[in-house]
Amino acid sequence: MKIVGYFLLGLALLTCKQKNAQLNLERKKSNMNKYAPMQFDTRPYYTIQIAKGGSTVELFVNDIIVYRYLEQGGLSVNVPINATLMKSGTHELKLKVYPDKGKTYLDEYSYVNIDVRLYADVDDPASEYRSILKFDLPEETKTTKVPYFEIELPFKAEVPFDLGYILDNAEILKGQDNIEKEIIGEYKNAHKAFKNLDAQWFIDKRREGNYAVATAFYLTQDQYHKRESNFKSLFDLNAKVEPIEEFEIEYAAKGKIAYLVQKGTRGPVLRSFINKGEANQEEITIMIGLYRKKGSNTFSFF
Repeated sequence: MKIVGYFLLGLALLTCKQKNAQLNLERKKSNMNKYAPMQFDTRPYYTIQIAKGGSTVELFVNDIIVYRYLEQGGLSVNVPINATLMKSGTHELKLKVYPDKGKTYLDEYSYVNIDVRLYADVDDPASEYRSILKFDLPEETKTTKVPYFEIELPFKAEVPFDLGYILDNAEILKGQDNIEKEIIGEYKNAHKAFKNLDAQWFIDKRREGNYAVATAFYLTQDQYHKRESNFKSLFDLNAKVEPIEEFEIEYAAKGKIAYLVQKGTRGPVLRSFINKGEANQEEITIMIGLYRKKGSNTFSFF
């Protein structure tokens, strides 16, 4: 109360410089409010249930990777995809299937089952759902010595938000002069910030992306801030950050997003370890996608 009183009392004595400072403060507050999650009457929740065995898989929605499992063995997992839908309309699911490690072709042990699901509400994912799209790896791929399988499958989804402006207003990075040098340079900046435990540098870079995720999954204000707090916990004093060595650049969203990934595993290049090499080893990874708004000379994180 004392601070508020002092502020109110000082209003009549503001100089031009003080007025500018107050205006800047109000703009900052307005900018913070801009990233407050929106609330909706309906909260549809879309996922892709994937089961696979005898193969490795990559799954994309609207040309953005949503799941990648290049290790041997079977699994079944339900992958949330609201954040890559961006807006209502027709969307594209792309499935890539590779032989298991040590094999040249898909065989009789290879299977992949895909089920795009719609749940009525994000807080009740165990409730009944409606299947939007189903797909099974064709039987002929198992008997004709296929070294690789890929398919694109359209599906429709209706959501109460429209985040399409983010990529609509982004430039196409792929094919630009010197873009690879710029991408690597930005990842070096990220690596430096990771080593320096500078979580705020990442948070500032990913504000629009963080807002989009929060909106797409209908996070409350508390959940939004908890997510940011959880991100900060990745910056651990006891962790040793790995150098960026063998890597390659991957493009997504029709060339508008760029990732630096490890060669071979295609995993994140921003990695740190706690107790590396020991039984209680813990790996920490940060995956960032770079995009750039039209007319800007700086990257943001998707």
